[in-house]
Amino acid sequence: MSRMLLIACDADSGQDAGWGVWDNAQQRFLEQGRGGLGTLAVKGADSVILILPGESVLTRMIDLPARTEAQARAAVPYLLEDDLSEDPEDLHFALGTEQPAAGDAAAKRLVAIVDRALMERTTDRLRQAGLTPTLAVADYMLIARHDEPAVIAEDGSRILMALPGGNGAAVDRDLFPIVAPSLLEGLETPLRLLGTEDLHHTLAALWQGPIDHTPVPDDMALTTRAARAAAAYTGLNLLQGDFRPRKSLNDIWLVWWRSAALAGAIILLAGMGLLADGWRMHRAADSLDAQADAAVQAAWPGLRGVSHMRAKLRELQAGRTDHFLALSSLLFASIRDVQDVSLDSMRFDADRGELTASLAARAFSDMEAVKTAVNRRGGILVEGASRQSGGRILSEVVVRTAP
Repeated sequence: MSRMLLIACDADSGQDAGWGVWDNAQQRFLEQGRGGLGTLAVKGADSVILILPGESVLTRMIDLPARTEAQARAAVPYLLEDDLSEDPEDLHFALGTEQPAAGDAAAKRLVAIVDRALMERTTDRLRQAGLTPTLAVADYMLIARHDEPAVIAEDGSRILMALPGGNGAAVDRDLFPIVAPSLLEGLETPLRLLGTEDLHHTLAALWQGPIDHTPVPDDMALTTRAARAAAAYTGLNLLQGDFRPRKSLNDIWLVWWRSAALAGAIILLAGMGLLADGWRMHRAADSLDAQADAAVQAAWPGLRGVSHMRAKLRELQAGRTDHFLALSSLLFASIRDVQDVSLDSMRFDADRGELTASLAARAFSDMEAVKTAVNRRGGILVEGASRQSGGRILSEVVVRTAP
């Protein structure tokens, strides 16, 4: 949160709100004022913090045995029913995180109770002003620094109390001696007091623990303390359940549009890269073709380059293939005419136009019979070397067409 808009609404209307734009990097307020909410949307803040008067927010530390957050939220109104003076349906309940307990004691959770109508009225007015809060707290939740477990601050005629675990209260100065003893009961940590000497004497009479007293700060000091606490705040957020922050359709569209734009840019860049690669490859191919054409014309003046040579080769290959098929068919047919003759291997010499084969026969007379069959079919069979192996005659023969 580099820049925050803090809005402190009153308990009645929320219209006469005190506000300030806090720059966390500079650790100071850039602008402060009081008035309607309609002009605050243009302040350029990264986040909006809603601060409610502590008198409107009641907190309790309770045992809350529940397996899920939904179960815990449903159980709270019944667990606090005896402490509530209003119908639970008219109240909003917010839950803090589970607080570790010492020894065998059960862990507790902080619960904040707020009038539902106040939450609805305040958040609706913020929304109408184009403001979407990300955090809502009671003012007493922002007077303690992270290294201060308990703080009591005097704010005019009000006393703000921030106690361990996020618990606290805001009371009228005259009611403080009545309310404080029950809230401070069992407190075992040092207590920081920001107030007058008179309040110091009152507190010392109510609580016997150590008190770190600082003279009453001015309004600006308390406001600055609240802003710094809000920037680092990790405690209970009143914006839960029906009031939890929701992304607007514009926000969702913006996220989708950015993703789509990024994907489109990647595809476009990839396409441009492919086009560039294709263009470079085409240029390289043209250059190689030109070099090959020059080499072909130098070697064979009668040819008109590589493409002409390819056509000639296809013609030659077609003719040689036909010649091979004719000779091999002639030899196979002649072997079938003679019993006990088999073909072991053959190879075709395209340049000579002849087929060389290795034949195996039972006797020399069988070889003569094959030769006669080849001649009868319009071919010529010339015998080469012959030898005996395993009781058979192995002969190398050459078959070609008759002139």
